[in-house]
Amino acid sequence: MGYGDDLLVTSLAAKIKKQFPERQIVIGIAEKNHAFHSPIYENNPNIADCRNLDNNKPIHLIDFHQLNRPYIDYEKSIPNNYIWRKFKPVPGEIFFSDQEKKEAKKIISEAKKFWNDNYNKKFRNMIFLETSSTKINDAQFSFKHQNKDWGIQNWTKLINKLKNDYLIIQSNHTQTKKIDGIFTPQEMDFRLACSLIEEVDFYVPISDALQIACIKIESSKPSGLTVLYSHGNAEDLGNVRSHLSSLSEFGCDFVSYDYPGYGLSQGVSSEDGCNLAIEAVYRYLVTDCKIDPNKVVLWGRSLGTGPSCSLATKQKVAGLLLETPFLSAFRTVTEIPVLPWDRFRNMDLVPSVQCSSLVIHGKMDEVIPFRQGRKIFKLLPEPKTFLEVAEASHNDLTEKGGRLYRESIEKFLGSLDND
Repeated sequence: MGYGDDLLVTSLAAKIKKQFPERQIVIGIAEKNHAFHSPIYENNPNIADCRNLDNNKPIHLIDFHQLNRPYIDYEKSIPNNYIWRKFKPVPGEIFFSDQEKKEAKKIISEAKKFWNDNYNKKFRNMIFLETSSTKINDAQFSFKHQNKDWGIQNWTKLINKLKNDYLIIQSNHTQTKKIDGIFTPQEMDFRLACSLIEEVDFYVPISDALQIACIKIESSKPSGLTVLYSHGNAEDLGNVRSHLSSLSEFGCDFVSYDYPGYGLSQGVSSEDGCNLAIEAVYRYLVTDCKIDPNKVVLWGRSLGTGPSCSLATKQKVAGLLLETPFLSAFRTVTEIPVLPWDRFRNMDLVPSVQCSSLVIHGKMDEVIPFRQGRKIFKLLPEPKTFLEVAEASHNDLTEKGGRLYRESIEKFLGSLDND
């Protein structure tokens, strides 16, 4: 995709804004005293909208244009003025609106349907493609851009080799020629294309053919604990990122993942798939990231209590936090045993847990009865704590629990960090 340099310079803007919070940061050409707007800068709290500045506040213009970016116009650029000499380029950040995220989820859903309608197998991964250069042919592009990119013929050859194994989503705008056999939504500009992948930080393989999407929220005041968070059934990473960001004040890093078939994770949803997914992420944290198992905390919410309880009986962890847990999947609907079809039998697992635990449940939970949370708590070995949120239902524990909710979690995590 394009706009890579615009994205990098947002990191410089963030650095300047932190040092001079009162300044309005704009980007443009200092020699002409001219600022310009880029789609990358929209909604960015560190960059002012140059079309609507406050005359009463100081302006800081970042000199960033084609003459100090060597790959834009090499013959006219001036090496001593290259902006990369003034700061170390690091990845920047794009800030998306809720509407953009909603549209992105719709595109992903449509893309998956396109794949299922055309291919009778699982795709290996997703590829997001913005081929604006396809508006001209290879000879023209090679001459104009000195072989730095491809035209439509080479793009087509590459896509034909990949499209039977990868779900490819091609952006659609006036400069793009459509490549047959891949999914092209009716409308998808650059920002919308980027928002498709905004919710994923990295992927972890659960097999040779399947990968699951993950995010990581790092605390500004890390305590050394890492929380492995398993979300609820009606959620995905796009829903939980902001929630986990607000919890990072507890001093923990948060890592979360999408179950197979959820969000951008591959595969089909199942109990085995959920358990394989959390085991893969745990293995990644302990083996690849070298995190001490005694510093890993499992936090499951609703459906997420299933894989969390499963892992807690198999691996060493610091603690287990269960938010709105259930006895088993079918018992959320009926108390009558329905073996052998019952799934996520937490009631059979929790007696074997060998770590400290905290159970939180809303007294007015309309999805998972409060009594199931109490039974799970009784089955857990000591040390354990139970938090009843009197007026909370299934999805408003944070709001209804308020200060007590946050203090209980902070106290629990603090006790683990001191062990």
